[in-house]
Amino acid sequence: MSATSAIFFMLGRFQPFTLGHLALVNEMLIKTAETPDSIAYLFVSHKQLKPSHYKKVAKLHEVLAVTQDPGKIKHEMKTKDSIMDYPLNADDRVKLVLALFRKIYPEVEISPGIRGEYVIRVSSIFNLGSRRGNVPLSREVELHIINSSKVENTSGYKAHSWLKRKYNNIKASMVTGSNRVLDFQPLIMANNPVRINRNEDNSTSSNHFSKLSGSKIRTWCILYHVTRDEKWLKSIVDSYYNLLSPEDVLRLIVEPINKSIFEAQAPPKSSASASVSVKSRKTSSPKSRTSASVSVKSRKASSPKSRTSASVSVKSRKASPPKSSASAKSQAKTKRKASPVNSSTSVGTRRSKRLTRRG
Repeated sequence: MSATSAIFFMLGRFQPFTLGHLALVNEMLIKTAETPDSIAYLFVSHKQLKPSHYKKVAKLHEVLAVTQDPGKIKHEMKTKDSIMDYPLNADDRVKLVLALFRKIYPEVEISPGIRGEYVIRVSSIFNLGSRRGNVPLSREVELHIINSSKVENTSGYKAHSWLKRKYNNIKASMVTGSNRVLDFQPLIMANNPVRINRNEDNSTSSNHFSKLSGSKIRTWCILYHVTRDEKWLKSIVDSYYNLLSPEDVLRLIVEPINKSIFEAQAPPKSSASASVSVKSRKTSSPKSRTSASVSVKSRKASSPKSRTSASVSVKSRKASPPKSSASAKSQAKTKRKASPVNSSTSVGTRRSKRLTRRG
């Protein structure tokens, strides 16, 4: 087998993986088949959730209490940095991708590679236009599916660097929707990403693959959970062109999404550390408040003494001026009394000396 000459790859959140994403995968497989000795990678990214991601679910409950309007609920499903935007973990999303590929390629074996990696060799793509059957590729393509929660340094932008290291800096081009081009790093853009137009305005079908989004499917999941109306479940099944049965949709999409959002439990480690820090802050606050009150009390207790000492010093200053003024007066009187005597004595002495000289 020839050495790999080029790589085409996709990466994404896939919350959940839709047929719009599958359209991009198809384009990646076509491009890979047209490029000799190239292979394809699909990275299912991983996000470490924090307790803060669970705080905004309360807003969803408020909206559901007054309306079941899909538009308003979808708005909540797109809330940034919320569990409503990231309800599916990487394992759940990889299960969905593998389930879809097993439906599309029932005769093809999906073999595990390294931990968190699955390898599939495909010679056709699903015909999204006719919603049935497959279209042959120009050659068989090797597709690697990577669970980024299992394979280190493969989530998000790191996937590009991981591929460059793994394949000795051969060309790695990302396949992405035209609406996502500006979201990526200059390093990825420099490798000439393959831009695919996902918008087909001439289609009137709301379930057309180009008009599907993860937030729309998450909205239908929420509405099914609240109303138990089968029309919402049917909408999800139809959006996957019946490749997945209602049971598959419930197991792989609806139940995991609703469990994450409505049970709204933060990750155990994060919640434990958060509760510990909260407890420590709660424990420390009374002490700090006590020490603060003690210091206030000490200041309050010290102030009367300060005022007493201050008043004493003021009184002493008030008392001292009379003493100084009295002594000054007595000294002045003494000088004045003494000065006439002294002055007359000196005058008499001078007269007697002059008379003596004359005589």
